[in-house]
This record gives sequence, structure tokens and C-alpha cells, in this order.
Amino acid sequence: MKEKINKKKILILTASPVRDLAIDEMLAEHLRKMGNDVWVKSCLREGRQAVLDLQPNIVVTPPIRNLYSRDFVEILKDWGIGVVSRHTEASCGWQDFKQMDGQDKQQVLGPFPYMVDMEIVWSEDEAEILRKRNYSFPVYSVGSFVVDIYKLPDLASKYLSREAFCERYKFNKEKKPFLFCLHGDFLMLRQTCE
Repeated sequence: MKEKINKKKILILTASPVRDLAIDEMLAEHLRKMGNDVWVKSCLREGRQAVLDLQPNIVVTPPIRNLYSRDFVEILKDWGIGVVSRHTEASCGWQDFKQMDGQDKQQVLGPFPYMVDMEIVWSEDEAEILRKRNYSFPVYSVGSFVVDIYKLPDLASKYLSREAFCERYKFNKEKKPFLFCLHGDFLMLRQTCE
């Protein structure tokens, strides 16, 4: 009889149920294929209760960017739960980092010291920048998650379905939708009149 090797209960807390959920579900799918029990929950709305209900071995958190998230991670660690921090987006490369002022650099490095078991980031540049903080936990570069959705047909159909998209935004599926974005500050979905 074969034993299951290191099966873990992993809770992934997603920062944004719109932007990050697809990425977090891809990560969950990969971890499930490795034989783990994995759940994805909203960090802000369901996170604390999910920890109590599911009693995971590992919690994957969004970036630790404020006192609330730092304190939450400390509590998890005190309870003996492993913590992996996942940056939700690429922060910067070496060239950009070198040109930043002190305050912007501090935002990249994190304004509050914290301790996790591992941190995963997008680029090797970002990993190297964060390793310079002299924290004792490892930082790994894993690349951009988002392109992998095209290799997962079940997940892609869930998020790339034109019918579901049109239904969600009350668009006529016979017309073309398009996105307006002005200076990155304002997003608006509209439908053509064709």
C-alpha cells in the first residue's frame, strides 16, 4: 500500500476576487495535482474564519503591506501554521529600483518587518532586491502566473467565456465590448453601438 507523501491542507487567501482570483485558482489547481487539499478564499471577507474552520497546515497570503497583514501572519506563525507570501504583481526590476527615491524603495521592500516561511515573487530581479532585506526566509522567483491560464482549458473556459462575461456586465453578446483606460486611474467597460 502506497502512502501519500506530505499531503498538506493549504489555504490560499486571495487579495482581490476580481484581479487575483484566477491566478490563485491556477496555483490551487497545481497544488491539488500534487495531492494536497487546497481552498481559495477572500482574504478580507473570509480569511480569518477560513483559518479557524479549515485548520490548514499552510496559508498563502497576499503581500504583507500593512500592520493588519503583518499581525495576521504573526498569529498564523504562533499557531504553527506555515506561511507563504505571494506578491500579486511584479514590483520592479533593478533599473527601476535604482532610480526610486527612499520612500518608493521602502514600499517595494515593505514598510513593516515580517517573518514568513517563504516568499514567492514574479521576477529574479525582484527576488534579488527583496533578498537584500536580510530576512531569514527564502525568496523565490516563479515567473508570471497569468499566462499559464491558457494551458488549463477548464480554468480558461471559466474566466474567458464570452457568454459569462456579457451576462455579468449585461452586454449584448452580439456586440463588441471594449475597455477605456485613462492614465491607469480610470477603467470603464462599454459596449459598441454596432
